Amino acid sequence: MKQLALLLFAAMGAFSAPTIDYFKYFNYGPQRMLAGYTHIYHVFPHWSFVATCDAALNNCYSAAYTPDGTETFNIDPSGTPPGGVQNQVWQQFVPTYKATNIASNGNAAGHWTLNRAPTGAAVTITSTGTIRFFMGGGNYKNTHPMYLQNISPSGWPAGTTFRYWNGFVFTSCYGSDAGASGSYWNWGSNYRCTEVTIPADAAPGTYNTGWTLCADNLGNGCATISWPIQVVRTPTYTESAPSNIPALPAQFVDPAPCLNSNFQVIGGNCSFQNLAAAGNTDAQRGGAYWCSDTHNPDNFMELRSPPQYLTLSQEGVGSDISVWYYDGAKQFFNVANWFGDPKWANCARMIVSRYTQFGPGTPGVAGNPIGFNPGPYNTLGTSAYGKNWRLFPDGIGMGMAQFNDGVYSDAAVPNRWNARMVAAMWRLWGSDWSSPGNGGPSATIGYERETAYALNIATAMREHLGVPLRNPDGTITAFGLQYQRIADALCSIVLENFNPAASGPYDIGPVDYQSWMTGGLITEALRRYYEQSHDPRAVYLIKLLLDDIYAGYSYTAHAIKWMKFSDGPWCYGVTVVNNDPIYGWYIGSNGNGGCGQNNHPNIDGMVASIYAWWWRNFGGSDNTYQAFSDELATYSLVAGFGAPKDWNQVMRFSFDYLRWRQGR
Repeated sequence: MKQLALLLFAAMGAFSAPTIDYFKYFNYGPQRMLAGYTHIYHVFPHWSFVATCDAALNNCYSAAYTPDGTETFNIDPSGTPPGGVQNQVWQQFVPTYKATNIASNGNAAGHWTLNRAPTGAAVTITSTGTIRFFMGGGNYKNTHPMYLQNISPSGWPAGTTFRYWNGFVFTSCYGSDAGASGSYWNWGSNYRCTEVTIPADAAPGTYNTGWTLCADNLGNGCATISWPIQVVRTPTYTESAPSNIPALPAQFVDPAPCLNSNFQVIGGNCSFQNLAAAGNTDAQRGGAYWCSDTHNPDNFMELRSPPQYLTLSQEGVGSDISVWYYDGAKQFFNVANWFGDPKWANCARMIVSRYTQFGPGTPGVAGNPIGFNPGPYNTLGTSAYGKNWRLFPDGIGMGMAQFNDGVYSDAAVPNRWNARMVAAMWRLWGSDWSSPGNGGPSATIGYERETAYALNIATAMREHLGVPLRNPDGTITAFGLQYQRIADALCSIVLENFNPAASGPYDIGPVDYQSWMTGGLITEALRRYYEQSHDPRAVYLIKLLLDDIYAGYSYTAHAIKWMKFSDGPWCYGVTVVNNDPIYGWYIGSNGNGGCGQNNHPNIDGMVASIYAWWWRNFGGSDNTYQAFSDELATYSLVAGFGAPKDWNQVMRFSFDYLRWRQGR
């Protein structure tokens, strides 16, 4: 791939310093783009300047720009910094600095010392070198917006169209277009949500593409920032059912409980039925452990410590390890259906009643033994449920579809509960999407979980409520517009995972996140979207992810890799990170996975179902993915479930695995 081209400029007039530059320390858009599709792209220029850091003075100096102390800095990751300064990029984490002691405490005019940001220790500079600083914040950045030239960006395939939005959070993509002012658009000091649509007839190949931004709206101090993109045609896959259906693994046929006294030992024989519906001991935690009284689940769920009920508020919904999390209602409905025992549906309705604020377990209704108050939240409003990675629509939908007249806690659930569930589904859709930090989706790697959940809720609205994408006159509905943009965003994120590894010095290349995100949540959302839209792009992206995960699997450890990163801030296990002097530079010190390692095999079952789906629909005579789905499903059962969250994570996908694996 061509190197990233950064055309710096000699700025003019009042904008003599610093310059516009592009610090692409992680990906803001896919560099593999599909002809005929819209991609969500972020263009994120920075103000930058060059400084010399001097070991003899233990400070830095720039003839172009003197910090005022409000800035936060990142350093060019492609250069060689002076000793004592760290610039290594690790999984989207970069060292951050602040300038201090500017022309004071013995510093000459224009000189400053460096501190780790935001309140870290001073940096001791041990060698002399010239480096580039990128301003991530501060007065200069906030008071000096950049301006996008209102002309066709350079290098893109003929006919490529662009749409720029007024903000940089995902909801801004639902608002008005950025307004033009003469020949320039005020870009502000952050990135913009940008839609890039490649025409269907674009010739496949590599294009050196870019945008031109200027320091004012008069055309002064302009710079073109550019990088290569690869345009490809989306391959299509012919649906082909398997030519034979092998027998299920023994663990999914034998109803006996775990035969191994310690079923967490790899190879222990723990049956699916036992962990789905029985497993009422600490050693075998299954459905009966998380809901021990299917006739009146209040008695268990409400009194358990920590409590297993669902509590709702604007900032969250109770403990993430509780039995509702990962759509516990869906799992109990599935157990009831699969094993033909409708009593399990009571456990599901116990959870769904929290979303509806109506029915068993809520105040004033039979089955509320301890007078539980569900807490402050808006019953009928549009901003009710808080963070969107905690919102699960399918249990509610299954309650509407199958169990409206069910019996729970010795009291018939009134038919008007159905209307409450419909309202609850709409509240899920209308929850707080204002920013990725609040759980909203974003077309940025790092928010694939949130974006996958957003698409999953959208497809659930279509599946359970039949929400239309088009008006009677053929125009797109507001819901349809959101539905399509969320799908475009998730597809853009998946494409980012396959950015080339060496496209330029400002690009760390492909980013692979946790296996359960890519193989579980993302493929689930893409699969449902494909089944509704028949968009071949979704199948192509699922196949990319499946091949990538399959290539990293260890049959020795019987586990997929948690991440493919080298050891760094997201990782633990290879290095004792708390004693790692380099690791200490990074924000976010809680390692949550072993990069390049096989980790958390108990949730590998989240990935099994999508391999079974692919084999059922596209496998034909090739049983490779069928065998792999069996491997993942089997060893997820014997790894054990420490919390109901783990149980829900695997059960959420296990029933789909069984359905597709049996050729249904």
